[in-house]
Amino acid sequence: LYKKAAKNLDEPYTIIENFTKELYADTSRADIKVKQVVRRYVETDRDVVIWVARVAPAEIKHKLLRGFTYYLRGYAVTKRSPDSTPGQALGSSAMLVDLP
Repeated sequence: LYKKAAKNLDEPYTIIENFTKELYADTSRADIKVKQVVRRYVETDRDVVIWVARVAPAEIKHKLLRGFTYYLRGYAVTKRSPDSTPGQALGSSAMLVDLP
């Protein structure tokens, strides 16, 4: 049931992934299926990682669910401050979640 497949495209720093994952929250358990595209942009002063994912629950507490899907879009930015040292950098992140 739990598997992962990644595919690299001709574009550098771009990955397409399909995977199934088991999630726990308190006493609840869910199996989810995820399809996502992850892309990294490397610039001189920062790195930007963006992702688009489709998450569909396959089963929650052994009950099959159909038609309930999350669409996720997000990004993370890391940028080194001029005052940074090799062990310390300034970073920021943000995420947008769409629930159609």
